[in-house]
Amino acid sequence: MTDEPASAKPPGWLRALELIAGVILILVAFLVWVYPLVAILAVETFFAVALIFLGFARLFGGINAKNLNGGLRALMVLAGLILLGVGMVALAFPVAGVLTLVYFFAVALLFAGIERLAVGGMAGTGPAWIKYLTLAIAVLVLVISFAILVFPAFGLELIFILISVQLLLLGIELLAAGVTGKSIPCISPG
Repeated sequence: MTDEPASAKPPGWLRALELIAGVILILVAFLVWVYPLVAILAVETFFAVALIFLGFARLFGGINAKNLNGGLRALMVLAGLILLGVGMVALAFPVAGVLTLVYFFAVALLFAGIERLAVGGMAGTGPAWIKYLTLAIAVLVLVISFAILVFPAFGLELIFILISVQLLLLGIELLAAGVTGKSIPCISPG
């Protein structure tokens, strides 16, 4: 429950900002469809830069982590060097960076599918249909991850579709919030 009256609306400037941001996101979603290569390269560049920053964080974290034993520090330094290397290769060779992004996506889906398979297989309580639904989704996610590993272009298309749909949905949500003056409610603890 909130202490504000139900009729309270956000200030006009916030509604205008939501409308503008919504329109921009919808336009960007359509631009992703019109110029998919630019969108993928932008995501790849962001991914490469993120890997470089993470690499530096791990590298210097490992060098300066005096409270860890030598093996863990060496592992952090090695991980940092690998992340730096992959990030720099991704920046220098965008096609390799895109493939790296696709393979990271596939491996993440693979782990998610394995996790769902384990959870669905071990679920002892609750309705049986939920267990079977979880197992079916796990198998679907595993099939998709293997398809991406075998056919990286499929993974690239899937990433492109997910990005554009997400941008479109976020834009529609912001437009609706700006027009109505009511945001999607946040879930608050308690």
